[in-house]
Amino acid sequence: EEERRRGGEMANRKEGSEVMVSVATQGDKKELAGKIERMGQERGIRFPSDSQESMISIYNMITTVSVGDYCNVAKVLEELEGAFGLVPGKSKKRKREGGDDATPKKPKKAIKPPKAKCPENQIYVTLFWTLAHYVFLEVKETGSKPFKALTFRKVAKAIAEHDAIIKNGKEAKKLKGVGKGSADIVDKYIAEGEEMEDLVNYKVEYGDVEVEESEQ
Repeated sequence: EEERRRGGEMANRKEGSEVMVSVATQGDKKELAGKIERMGQERGIRFPSDSQESMISIYNMITTVSVGDYCNVAKVLEELEGAFGLVPGKSKKRKREGGDDATPKKPKKAIKPPKAKCPENQIYVTLFWTLAHYVFLEVKETGSKPFKALTFRKVAKAIAEHDAIIKNGKEAKKLKGVGKGSADIVDKYIAEGEEMEDLVNYKVEYGDVEVEESEQ
């Protein structure tokens, strides 16, 4: 394991124009979480005042965003900014640095959900990824904590990795990280589809969201 490191720096690779940092172990994730916290503070992300809570949120986001043993740091920072927002005044400062005060920041699109190993389960992966997207919007607006959104992301990834058809919430609950509340959502979606109350309420509040198909 130690051969993977050079000069105390974490191993990384490039994927297109993005740097992907290795997070193969819990130690990698903890080390990266510390670096991301410092980068986020410089960027002006409004992390929780409790340091432990902040680190847990960053660690969970790294786990959620990671693909295999690698993590896109830029994507983690983008998601954290969406979840917690910026310290007042930071947004304007960044626009001035970009040289265009008059151009408003475009709203972020929903992140592509993971591709399910079992195609029949894709609807549930997309469901929980979409719910997470809406909750992140709610967190940004209200300043509440993003734990629910992070949980939905974990559920989506757990279902995506499952290679057998999920027929109901009971079967979904057998997966690691899927609790009773998420299992109930599966059953509600089977019964109500896009008319499920939670989805309808979010669409009324924040508008419809187009989720792009993942190429993974």
